[in-house]
Amino acid sequence: MSFQFSFADSAELELEHEQDGEGVALPADADTETKASSQGSPSGPQVQPREWPWDELVRTLPPFLSYSPIAITLDSAPHKLHLARRDLFDARFQMLNDNDDNDDDAEAKLGNSLDALHIASTQSTGVGADSDLVPGVYEGGLKTWECAADLIAELHARIQKQGTDRLQLRGKRIIELGCGTALPSMYILAQLLQEAAPASGPSESTEIHLADFNPEVLRLVTLPNLILTWYFFSPAAAPFRAASAEPSDQDKNKAQEQPPPHPSPSTTGELDLSTDALLSTFQTDLASTHNIHLRFFSGPWSRPLADLLLSSPPASAAAGKEREAYDIVLSSETVYSLHTLPALTDMLYTACHPAERSEGDSHAAAALCLVAAKVLYFGVGGGVHSFVQAVERGHLASPPPAAEGRRRRPKGQARVVREVRAGVGRAVLQVSWADESLE
Repeated sequence: MSFQFSFADSAELELEHEQDGEGVALPADADTETKASSQGSPSGPQVQPREWPWDELVRTLPPFLSYSPIAITLDSAPHKLHLARRDLFDARFQMLNDNDDNDDDAEAKLGNSLDALHIASTQSTGVGADSDLVPGVYEGGLKTWECAADLIAELHARIQKQGTDRLQLRGKRIIELGCGTALPSMYILAQLLQEAAPASGPSESTEIHLADFNPEVLRLVTLPNLILTWYFFSPAAAPFRAASAEPSDQDKNKAQEQPPPHPSPSTTGELDLSTDALLSTFQTDLASTHNIHLRFFSGPWSRPLADLLLSSPPASAAAGKEREAYDIVLSSETVYSLHTLPALTDMLYTACHPAERSEGDSHAAAALCLVAAKVLYFGVGGGVHSFVQAVERGHLASPPPAAEGRRRRPKGQARVVREVRAGVGRAVLQVSWADESLE
């Protein structure tokens, strides 16, 4: 029996478009427990963390991406931001097709490691039609959860500040843990692409790392959503947007009466990926024009994943520098399971502190660590209060890289910096440890 992800399109599970098409309706709170599980649960198969190279992910892209807008409410101008994300039904259709292909010709696909992992899961696991999450198999990443929008609003507010208080993105090392559809990373990429490229050439390297439990999530929604973000926000994508607005030969007569709409992240549409030109320009523009580097990781929160994330220096690192902390660490809707809170908290701390700082680095700025979550996940026990307790408790579920027997995660602090009181309530927390200060 083939493995299947469930795609219940009910409003309580996902950010859905409002009837007027201008925004998103927030999920009802009664069924929030459907997202409850544990990464790397003992009941699920053992998943090894790994990094997914661009060429392995891109070869799994479909020829077309169907997309729809999400409207994010902001504190200041433009007050509402539209981002285009891949439609859930489109991802579902691709997965169903992949399942059919894997059933028909599994051995032929074993040469590609991404396909091999998918084949292994489809052949060994069967999931009921109403299952949204399978412990240790699927952690809900194909859907867009509401706290991601809160995290974007907080990032935007910090970017809009003046002077030294303004959050800088360019030249930073950024990671989104439990990225799923990657809305916060989409927002960050959009901001970077809209900034004028330095006249003297690319600025210092900006690293955006995306980590999710499931490689399927990375290929089905994470990467497609980042491509859509580039398509709508990069000046280099303008020729592709213009070309997509031109009517085909059979539609030219109709177009004389009503010209086709220009592609916009505020409307639905379809992106043509059937030629290499767009994806090639996407890569070149990010790397050469903006000096932005994307990396994709999968696996449960664990020491092996932390080792993998921190094993390679950023593109701009000096020779001989083996590990470097992230400047910005983001996570949303990841505190739902009490079982995984220690592992998540350890991952957050290790991302900010991969090794003890030397005396020469004591003046270095602390990483900005933001976590967005519901106040309570009904039926599960996780939520803001439980997460704060885990941060304040200290200790490590597993030793951090290169630190065995030398240190433990100190007691930390988590302060609410943004709060939404409607329904169950949601919050964005800024997390720090030891001598770090919460600004």
